[in-house]
Amino acid sequence: MLPRITVITPSFQQATFLEQTIRSVVAQRYPNLEFFVIDGGSTDGSVDIIRHYEHHITHWISEKDKGQSDAINKGLLWATGDIISWLNSDDVLLPGALQTVADLFEKHPHAWVIHGKTQLFGKGITSKEKGAPVPCAEALYLGKLPFPQPSAFFRKDALQAVGHLDLSLHYGMDYDLFLRMFLQNGCFVATQAVLSGYRLHQQAKGVAMQACFADDYARIFARLLNSTNASKELLHLATSASLPILEEKKTYPIRRALTTEVLWQALLENALARLTFLYEALALSQARPLAAFLLNHATDFCRAHPEIRQIAIRSRLPASVIRLLRTLV
Repeated sequence: MLPRITVITPSFQQATFLEQTIRSVVAQRYPNLEFFVIDGGSTDGSVDIIRHYEHHITHWISEKDKGQSDAINKGLLWATGDIISWLNSDDVLLPGALQTVADLFEKHPHAWVIHGKTQLFGKGITSKEKGAPVPCAEALYLGKLPFPQPSAFFRKDALQAVGHLDLSLHYGMDYDLFLRMFLQNGCFVATQAVLSGYRLHQQAKGVAMQACFADDYARIFARLLNSTNASKELLHLATSASLPILEEKKTYPIRRALTTEVLWQALLENALARLTFLYEALALSQARPLAAFLLNHATDFCRAHPEIRQIAIRSRLPASVIRLLRTLV
């Protein structure tokens, strides 16, 4: 019998995209699907769309909530699936994705998480695939979310081992959740399968709130380092990389052996992720010292990532000039 898969769609004021998202799930025709839509009390016609498809939806609600993490947690509490994922209301599942996921979990019975690639799309966007390298290095799992969340599926056992989303995180909650699973020594499997479509548009959190992602990533990685027996030198370097080591008191339980070298590489990956967020947000005063940190302390890493030097140079320019340069690319 095919495993039961739970898909949770959180939504708020997303009527423009919601129907396409729902249709992409329904069109899977996966015979053992549990599908929840958690709406935050939308007033834009979203509820009418949900009602139109409610005979395909296991359960739905529309009520005020505390944000995306809270909405997803409601679905996680209801979930009875062996395998779980959430799909935001501006993204889609690609045809056959759920059957592919079921087959992959059968092939990898010890996997806690299986993640694939996504297809970027949107108005005026050149379609391209994005995802983690296969296989994916340990430092990438520690330093950031290296894979597209809509293409990530996890076992209910993994969720039960680490708990639900952290409500204090509104932008990096997926990084935090999967990091906690990885630190519990959970098995992660990367695949080349393209499972979802990730829509880029100006209202999307991933586009509109880049600097907020950088803040959450800094908090999460500070928690990680504070949870380890990191050397004073590494903690000093982390502070130099604008991580709130002293301010962030929360820690993680860890069952995975972590070396100093892996933590250092993870710190570099985290710094690069935050630098990219900040530069995209044109938070240039914050991006400049982070770029300088990487250039001063990680020559080989910067050689492998030439965008760091480019950001370091461009971040000295006025924001208006950078906006102009982006229109020319």
